[in-house]
Amino acid sequence: MQNNQFSFSTVWNTQKESDGAVICAAIANLGFSNIELNFQFSHEKLAGVFSFLKNNPSIRVSGVHNYCPAPTEDVALPKAFPDCFSIAATDEAERKKAVQYTIRTIETAKKIGGRYVVMHSGHVAMESRMRQLITLAKEGKRDSNEFIRMREDMVHERARRAGEHFDALSTSYGELTKVAKEHGILLGLENRFYYRELPAPDEIKRLLHYFKGNNLGYWHDVGHAAMQEVLGFYRPYEYIGTFHREMIGIHLHDVIQLRDHYMPGTGELDYRTLRTFIRPQIVKTIEIHGHQTADDIRRGMVVLGELFGNKR
Repeated sequence: MQNNQFSFSTVWNTQKESDGAVICAAIANLGFSNIELNFQFSHEKLAGVFSFLKNNPSIRVSGVHNYCPAPTEDVALPKAFPDCFSIAATDEAERKKAVQYTIRTIETAKKIGGRYVVMHSGHVAMESRMRQLITLAKEGKRDSNEFIRMREDMVHERARRAGEHFDALSTSYGELTKVAKEHGILLGLENRFYYRELPAPDEIKRLLHYFKGNNLGYWHDVGHAAMQEVLGFYRPYEYIGTFHREMIGIHLHDVIQLRDHYMPGTGELDYRTLRTFIRPQIVKTIEIHGHQTADDIRRGMVVLGELFGNKR
């Protein structure tokens, strides 16, 4: 039986396999008929996906994650991450290159039959320090002066530096939303894991206002939000509570001891509360990492079936 209610991200197995057809077949064999392509696809892997879809018409790609294909012309895998070129870069040459590769991703989504592109929106030029903060939290030091001082420094530095990056980001989305609208592809503003990344809640609000009606919506990642909330950057449910009406899709995974991308409903997140914000029509993508086994996935699907109904 196929899990038509959910899409499943290839981030689970794309690093284990070199053939896009094999990547998709493994996911389809778990019962999923909708697949989301993550950002680690070379041109060769992507060709395998097209071949698989041609031979398996009951399987479809729901959408893709920027960049897809990866910009391997300039940066070799596995270093070709979405922010290797930032659409919020203040360097105009980098920003234009990021826009160029994003347009190619939009075109890929159209060609492959997808409906959306999950967007990374760049970062503020500052040291991240997120991992140091997580380490302190794991050591039980969230109330320590060291933790509080580091977090406050990060907040102040981001506030000082974000303006010029937001201006560059707005310019990029001004260009990208036109292309997305022409191709009938939605762009999802994803809330990010690292605090220095854009967009923060106030920046999401401004972008959705600026580009209302231009194929730009909100994409919620439950694990990213939870990590930033537990570290004290934002209030619980601040992201999803504010933008659930503008939400076009959601990445579902779970958090255990400050590590994310576990099967949703099997960790520490309150999925019963989260469910109240999730409208039936939005895309629900399971985004778990390779440490989760096929048995973990099957057990998690029982939980998701209880939460969202056993629609197949």
